[in-house]
Amino acid sequence: MAELTLGLLPAHICLTLLALAEVTIGLCLVIGRLLRSALTVFFLHMAGVLAALILLAGDMWST
Repeated sequence: MAELTLGLLPAHICLTLLALAEVTIGLCLVIGRLLRSALTVFFLHMAGVLAALILLAGDMWST
């Protein structure tokens, strides 16, 4: 995880922020409020996931 944050954030903070973002996105989509904001954050989150898959492909697919 340090590769993606350039070492600026510790792993436990990154995981907490990601979990908070995912829960917030889910709640907004289920409740139906702030849909535009929720979808914007969702697509940014998906871009980050795809960036990790592309930039760290060797780490993602190794056993």
